[in-house]
Amino acid sequence: MCHNGKFEDWSQAINRLNIKRRTCTTFIPKLDKGHDKSQQSQKELKCCCNRLKREHSWDLFENESSSSDKQDSEWNAGTHTKIALTNAYGRIPETGAPYIRCDVDTKPETLVELMFKDWKMREPRLIMCIIGGAKYFKLNERLEKEFIKGIIQAALIADGWIITSGFKTGVVKLVGDAIYENKLTNPKSEIIAVGKYNVDKKVQKSVLPTSNQKRKGEQELEHNHTHFLLLDDGMLLGYDTGDYRTRLVKAISHYKQSDVPIVIIVVEGGPDTLNTIYNDLRCEIPVVLIDGSGRLPNLLSKFLTRTKSLIDEKMDEKEWKGILDINDIDSKQKLLQIFHNYEEEIRAGLVEITKGSKKSEKEMDDMFYLFLYTLQPSLRANIKSFSLDSDHDLDETIFEAIIEARQKKSLETHEKVNREQLLQLALAWDCIEVAKEHIIKNNSEEKENLFLKALELDRPTFVNTFIKLNFDLPTIFYQYDDQSSNKQWKLKWNRLRELYSDNDKRKICQERYKQTTQT
Repeated sequence: MCHNGKFEDWSQAINRLNIKRRTCTTFIPKLDKGHDKSQQSQKELKCCCNRLKREHSWDLFENESSSSDKQDSEWNAGTHTKIALTNAYGRIPETGAPYIRCDVDTKPETLVELMFKDWKMREPRLIMCIIGGAKYFKLNERLEKEFIKGIIQAALIADGWIITSGFKTGVVKLVGDAIYENKLTNPKSEIIAVGKYNVDKKVQKSVLPTSNQKRKGEQELEHNHTHFLLLDDGMLLGYDTGDYRTRLVKAISHYKQSDVPIVIIVVEGGPDTLNTIYNDLRCEIPVVLIDGSGRLPNLLSKFLTRTKSLIDEKMDEKEWKGILDINDIDSKQKLLQIFHNYEEEIRAGLVEITKGSKKSEKEMDDMFYLFLYTLQPSLRANIKSFSLDSDHDLDETIFEAIIEARQKKSLETHEKVNREQLLQLALAWDCIEVAKEHIIKNNSEEKENLFLKALELDRPTFVNTFIKLNFDLPTIFYQYDDQSSNKQWKLKWNRLRELYSDNDKRKICQERYKQTTQT
């Protein structure tokens, strides 16, 4: 159902974009451990999709089988689910934030069109995805404040979006709380949830009858988010949405061919987080690990440091220039060849970070090669580590990660780096040292509007740097009038009005103008 109010016309958008949901059509009993079917009442019996029998949408598929002919058959999403036009969209009851339920196979470009054309979301200058710890996440108060300060500063000052899984737990709860505290000063902040549908009872009850009792594995949505894209794979509960978020942010980045910078921030996390990092690195998205936040970032940061000298040696060798694909047997052997001296330690570390979750021997082996993938020479420019005990600011590390990833891509594709776009970010964050090293260096012909932006944002270090690059200041603020009788330089008053736009500064400008005309 669609809630009353601003979003009543969504039905037209849903039909135009053909946005579907996915639902289970075949009830295959799921037996609890230690119980057989005879010991479980029909009322309590759940399907392998984690729904009770009454929660299935039989009315949609009258011609389909509504029960399992083979009681011992395995449930499969491809076989036992069907799609239909979505029936859950509107606003979150408590906050009015827009949400939509959509099939996990929905094309990312479809949701991008919904966001910009129908939800009227502003285009970001930066996309920052926060991934990692949920259940085991914990930071001390000092580190928590340092992390949040860096995240909020980087995203909001740079006019960026923050994207999370949207669940009110762990690092997402921390980010949501921080956004709430900053809403008074940054009311236009965008924090988007891209997560699993059928987790939050308050959203579910608009479509399905549910009990008041919280189910095992059920999570609340973090309600300080401003928009919710809830992905439906036909199963109730769970977190996994595959690589959908990765593909979605790439589609957002390329909207109108703008190529908006993306960065992934990893805070704590375990096996699922490692899979997510793998998906992002494959798509050339830079990753920043928060070293000191626990488990995976700590382990990865440790081995990024320990293998640095080894990697520096290999980078000069031709055979290590390309990215090694772990789906290829020869590539896996090459990775093992590089890091064989660290194999035992890495495997022991992975066992440590997976405590509390039962993993098979094959799953642990897959994790090992995912880990090696992130360490390989050709990806080092796309993965950085930030220590919460560092003297550096987190926003500078984020900016550096974006720049280095862009420069690497530029070398590989021979495409020019968008210097103006990166300088706009550098100006917003006041990251002069990073900008000098990576963008402005050996380039004395940057556009005038960047210099003026530095003045407007009160960035004296940037202004000083531009002057050192031999900016011709007279031509920026004066124009030569060769038509007048005395042929003189005249001040560009319109240029000053652009800089002194508020009332107090305008008065100063007017006073200065009077003084000039009287002399």
